[in-house]
Amino acid sequence: MNIIIKKALTLTLLILLLPITTLSAETATVEEQLHTSSLQSAATNQSLYRFPRVLGHSTDETSTRVTRTLEQAIASEYEDITIEPPTGWSVSEEIDADGIFSTYILNENYTAQIAIHRIYDPEVTLDSLTEEIEAVCEVCGYTIEDKEEVTFLEEDGIFFAVQADGERFDQYATVIDDVAYIATISAGDELWDSYKAIMTKSIETLEVISVEPIKTTPIEPEEVDTDAFEAVIALIEAEEFEQAEVAIIEAVANPETDPFTLYGYSIILFYFLENREQAAFVFHVAQLRSGAFTETPDDSDSYGYFALRSSLDSITGEVILPWLGSDIEAWKKLAQTAINFEQTLGYPTNLLGLDEAAWEELVDDVRDEYQAGMEEYLLPVTESEARALRAENGLSVGPWEGPGDPVPVEWR
Repeated sequence: MNIIIKKALTLTLLILLLPITTLSAETATVEEQLHTSSLQSAATNQSLYRFPRVLGHSTDETSTRVTRTLEQAIASEYEDITIEPPTGWSVSEEIDADGIFSTYILNENYTAQIAIHRIYDPEVTLDSLTEEIEAVCEVCGYTIEDKEEVTFLEEDGIFFAVQADGERFDQYATVIDDVAYIATISAGDELWDSYKAIMTKSIETLEVISVEPIKTTPIEPEEVDTDAFEAVIALIEAEEFEQAEVAIIEAVANPETDPFTLYGYSIILFYFLENREQAAFVFHVAQLRSGAFTETPDDSDSYGYFALRSSLDSITGEVILPWLGSDIEAWKKLAQTAINFEQTLGYPTNLLGLDEAAWEELVDDVRDEYQAGMEEYLLPVTESEARALRAENGLSVGPWEGPGDPVPVEWR
């Protein structure tokens, strides 16, 4: 399995082959008092709690000025590409431990994004890249609305138009001298028409200066181990579901588990194993274990984690929370159990380069804020209020539908 499909399956989302998605400017209310307790703003994207989300929601229709011009061309800090970003948009870059070079260009409130990924892989071809994009779209349930051969970066390339859970993506891919180039523009359905033209115009200015930095830059070894997650994926593919469940129980109870793969375990539990109560539990644990990575979005060294966590949290929450909120009292108990369990795992791996004291203080702050958020926004909601609001918004009410196996003793 080459690095492109491996990375996508490892995260269960199109983190590589499709962009890291951003939260739209949505707010959520439970009742009058919660109008001020909306989902954390898209600008900071610190969506740690999202407890009100599934009881009732409204869309923030506040408009922002949409840029129609491009800035002068800028060069990547890796000296491999140049691009003209939309005026006023921010640019951040990272190399991950698998050797994937990424450039992210985002509008001022992170509701539209341009992403350019570069991956050196001597085995990659345009045909294999195309097949992998199609395969991952199928795994993730994304709809390919259009596919055609195009010229991209002056080479033969492929274009995909993709629809995915309220988000739209246009993606361009090609291979140059054993380097795969994948450029994606993305925005929510309601913003797509506003931003598509300027993002497409920016992509058209993309130029490759040299492939050598991508092929020769040394990559630090991985600081976290995702082998366990890949083993679970293999078990799911082999339909060894009982073994997969045992492996997930062990992984979630392991303090060394990569906090980002917890979101993947949550999706697997929900869809493949149909243990939805466990999936919701792991989702809360994932939010807590990865929460510290949302705290420093202006730091270029941490931006990749910030964007990755925001994407996983948003997409996984869209799956878990509507189901979870049907039984508000059961949700309260499950959330507190998850909070208590997560604290027994100690501190997650420090990937931000902070000294240990600063890292532990940051994690403690996230835990305190998460607990406070639950106590302020979730616990006060009565069962009758929750039922009324969910029914009003066309959401199911009553006991959880098909919860599957309960939370195992290893997680209590």
